[in-house]
Amino acid sequence: MYLTRKLKLGRTDRLDRLAGRAGDLWSTVAKWHWRFVDRQGDWLSKGQAQTLYCKGYDGLHSQSAQAVADSFYDALQAWHIDFSPG
Repeated sequence: MYLTRKLKLGRTDRLDRLAGRAGDLWSTVAKWHWRFVDRQGDWLSKGQAQTLYCKGYDGLHSQSAQAVADSFYDALQAWHIDFSPG
């Protein structure tokens, strides 16, 4: 059995900057994903997006940047399943 505790951190300038960088990365991944779809007619894979946009993303640890891309692609997959014809 595991005991989980929550810690209230409150707002700090550092957390706000990190959240802003994560939002910027989310927007970058989304923008280039849909541009790839428009130009190539195919989806950019999660691995391709992580390789292109997450490596060395300014201000975010690489695993945090990959988690942002993961969450975008999870949301995209959920949307695709919900709105698929059939």
